[in-house]
Amino acid sequence: MARKQPIKLSKKEAKYRIKVEQNKLDRPVAAESVVKKTLKVIDVPQVVTIRGLAELVSVSTSEVIEVLFRSGVSATINESIDYETAALIAEDLGVELRQEQSQSKKEEISTDTSKHSKRPPVVTIMGHVDHGKTMLLDAIRKTNIISQESGGITQHIGAYQVSLKHDGEKREITFLDTPGHSAFSALRAHGANVTDIVILVVAANEGVKPQTIEAISHAKAAQVPIIIAINKIDLPDADQDKIKTQLSTYGLVAEDWGGSTPFVSVSAKENKNINELLDIVLLVADLQEYSADSSTDARGVVIESHISAGLGPIATVLIQQGTLRQGDIVVAGKTWGKVKKITNWLNEKIDSAPPSYPAVIAGLKAIPSFGENFEVVKNKKVVKEMLSIDEHVGVIRSASDNSHAHMFNIIIKADVVGSLEALKSSIHDVPDDDVHIEIISESIGDISESDIQLAQATKSHIYGFRIQQPTIIEKLAKANGIIVKTFDIIYKLIDDLYASIENAYIPDVVEEEIGILHILKIFFQTKENVILGGKVVSGTLEPDMKAKISHAEDDITLEGKISHIKIGPSEVTSVIKNDECGIEFVKRQPSPDTFKIKEGDVVHIMRITKKDLKLI
Repeated sequence: MARKQPIKLSKKEAKYRIKVEQNKLDRPVAAESVVKKTLKVIDVPQVVTIRGLAELVSVSTSEVIEVLFRSGVSATINESIDYETAALIAEDLGVELRQEQSQSKKEEISTDTSKHSKRPPVVTIMGHVDHGKTMLLDAIRKTNIISQESGGITQHIGAYQVSLKHDGEKREITFLDTPGHSAFSALRAHGANVTDIVILVVAANEGVKPQTIEAISHAKAAQVPIIIAINKIDLPDADQDKIKTQLSTYGLVAEDWGGSTPFVSVSAKENKNINELLDIVLLVADLQEYSADSSTDARGVVIESHISAGLGPIATVLIQQGTLRQGDIVVAGKTWGKVKKITNWLNEKIDSAPPSYPAVIAGLKAIPSFGENFEVVKNKKVVKEMLSIDEHVGVIRSASDNSHAHMFNIIIKADVVGSLEALKSSIHDVPDDDVHIEIISESIGDISESDIQLAQATKSHIYGFRIQQPTIIEKLAKANGIIVKTFDIIYKLIDDLYASIENAYIPDVVEEEIGILHILKIFFQTKENVILGGKVVSGTLEPDMKAKISHAEDDITLEGKISHIKIGPSEVTSVIKNDECGIEFVKRQPSPDTFKIKEGDVVHIMRITKKDLKLI
């Protein structure tokens, strides 16, 4: 897996690690000698790449990587580190850093704003799977697109741009078209905060769902503005006030309720208020003052890649700084190439791509990974230096110990690299305390005979995402007893993976009741979760504990877990007997309409003790 966040060490930890490694190398150093050098002061941004730091402090990138490696951290030349970690590295190199005055986190790549000009905002649409994200994207594609673009989108490249008139001026908005929240997280895991604004879609007839809450968490973690699009207002059971009430509990208070979050009522089905939504996006963008330097060499992030029959490896890139031109030499992750051709989302050939522009480039030597940073370099000598350092770091990086008693082997196939990375990210989020999910092979394209042979040799299941299973392969798999499943939606694939693991292994489980809460009040209830108030009458409650809710008058129970616990406005980590508290109970499965949690019901808190798993 890619590193989850920019590398960050505490000052105490970094100094300790460096000194330990120096002692190991029999290089006695006084405790204060690590920092007592003749220091020069250099300004740096809050986040900087390894290569960028090396250039700022006038040392080779290998020296910076060596300092990090002595601290127990392996990093590549294009990875990002935060200011505090950069300062510790520089201190060891005899340089003192000073953090630059914050401008906008979107401009961290470029430290000189004198040449910056306004750029289009980059927007991601998020929300629950059935609330109309895809339909809203389609409505946006068809609305406000200037006449010369009426040919429409002719290929899926992971992003596109719309042009519209705003206050008499032609403006653009770039939309990331990624396969769900996992792709959003995967980009951030690479240190690629490419999104400026999140549009959160909530269905007016259904309200807040678990994926809605997940989307809010992602957007808040990325520290980007959120615009609420209340969709499906054309339905008779639409209740917009209910949506505003629910979202206010997550800190998203509508402007007409005295808050600062823009809410727009839309109907993607009827193309209603799409213009108003895009106007709000541009108003938010103008307030944030997104800008970039288009005069410098291009830098950005890879948001899609695959093999083209006629062009070989191609990648969709989003330009964050500078202008990308045909003929430029680019390094993207562990590959490079000279840009032979640039096309846009309309499959039109273009000569250059400015900031916030999604472009498809051909000429790379291999497929770059989803979320990798890319940059234009001067010549092949720089390419050789960058890639050789990456290779060196790859050799010295120690593999983590993933020893598990039980393994569940899978082979995954996907249509494009972006889908593959999103799928891998979701799979890695599956808890594997008891059964480790081992990805034996991952690749792009339809399922092949060699995949069947590999699955047979490794006792693997094959999972495909947005790909085809040829009839001949289906017959071959069946003949060899290989389980092959294909899906078009990630969460359905993950649900099946959970079910497959449960079917393959039976844990020996012992349940013990350790606490009881009597329900005094129901605040909010859906088929997926319920927020309630109650009093602890025995034992202890903690977040993430398994729980069962039962009616006082019968034996029917509903299983789930305690997600959050609050006393008053404050979230707490535990409550004990006689405490009154509010809890969020997340149901294991959507409850039937016949089962309604009510006042007087009882919450039983369970401790689960698992013995060794038994293979079926």
